[in-house]
Amino acid sequence: MNIKNKAESDYTISKLGLNRIADRLYTQDNLIELEEYLNDNKDLVYNIRDKSSAMGKFRYKLTADEVLEIAHTYEKFSVYESLHEVDKNLILQGDISLDKQFNLLASLDNTKNISNRQAMTNPRYTVEQ
Repeated sequence: MNIKNKAESDYTISKLGLNRIADRLYTQDNLIELEEYLNDNKDLVYNIRDKSSAMGKFRYKLTADEVLEIAHTYEKFSVYESLHEVDKNLILQGDISLDKQFNLLASLDNTKNISNRQAMTNPRYTVEQ
């Protein structure tokens, strides 16, 4: 499987039934819907992710007010519940993949209170076999 961009990644994750978090897509044209979503889910903490490009801006563990403050800086983005509470039971997070020659590539971290993207970008542990 060769994923070329974030849209393909989102589609594949959905098709395989791997995403368990409601992921809502927003643009500057539907910020009222964003505000309604945040009002309906007041007690949550959120993540916001740029969907206009691969490895776009990502913010972790934001309050609803913080999301509303920065939403105008994104063109196309998603907002969803942050799973920061899972950190209490975190053992390991990151990315494991195989390249075309079936070489194992892993970027892993066991640091609490960081996003998976941070774990993959600056891992504590790497494996290449």
